[in-house]
Amino acid sequence: MSSALLLAASAIFLIAFVMYNRGILRGKNTPAFAAWSVFSLITLVNCVTYLQFTKSWVNVAVLFTDFVICAGTTLIVLVHLRGKVCVDQTDKAIVLVSLSAVLLWTVFNTAIGGNLLNQVAYTLTFIPTYRNVLRNPNDEPTLPWALWTMAFVLNIIALALQPQAQPMDYVSPVVCLMHHVAITLLSRRRR
Repeated sequence: MSSALLLAASAIFLIAFVMYNRGILRGKNTPAFAAWSVFSLITLVNCVTYLQFTKSWVNVAVLFTDFVICAGTTLIVLVHLRGKVCVDQTDKAIVLVSLSAVLLWTVFNTAIGGNLLNQVAYTLTFIPTYRNVLRNPNDEPTLPWALWTMAFVLNIIALALQPQAQPMDYVSPVVCLMHHVAITLLSRRRR
């Protein structure tokens, strides 16, 4: 049952990805390039450190799908903006925190420490998206964010069904859930 929920969550992620990027290509929404490019790096680190910690590809399915989505969205935004992107000091600081997570993980071989530090970087990476959606709720479409939220809920339920799940297993999906819920709610303002 747990595996089926995780696969369903991954499928929901992919459906939301198609919807989100269709909106970008049609000019309906304008995501923050800096956020998505850093998300690509952070979700890769998150996926790898979480895999090293849990040793379960099934548990990592949603996070791996998240990485693929972020990398794909970054490429689509880059192509759509024709390479004219802006990266500010905050974005650079976020990249440094994420690279610190990679360094901590590789040098000290501590997946838990690397994953926890990466959650800080992941949270900081949402700053450009929060700025965008607070400035203009139409920059972020509600439905894909709601679907991604649902995928993380399924991920957490799947973990709860696993008897060997540890508290650390929940950290990444819960952090992801909180931010996706927030963007979903903020994107619904003044529509």
